[in-house]
Amino acid sequence: ETLRSVVTDDAVILPPGDEPIRGKEELDASFGRMGDGMGQVEVLDYVLDFREVKILGDYAFEWGEIRGAMRQAGGEPQRSTYNVMRILQRQPNGEWKVHRSIWNERPAHGPNEPVG
Repeated sequence: ETLRSVVTDDAVILPPGDEPIRGKEELDASFGRMGDGMGQVEVLDYVLDFREVKILGDYAFEWGEIRGAMRQAGGEPQRSTYNVMRILQRQPNGEWKVHRSIWNERPAHGPNEPVG
């Protein structure tokens, strides 16, 4: 629910290795499936590390890295690292929401290695 709340109703999400997710119905269904699967998952770490953010009127773009760790019920922690680029749209109330998003997996790096 929280992730869905920061995405516009006409967003386009381009997940790695899958079809685009477009529009309110597809977004609601996709985030609903994600929520259903989270009951068996413990999120241990989730970090958004944006290297650049530019605002252009009512739109902004940002790119960087997502790092995280999760554990399936009774399992070992699994770490992941993704490159990410997002376009945000300013809403009439002044909030920024994700309007377009794409990410791809990248090899994990150590804590002292450069991101870029």
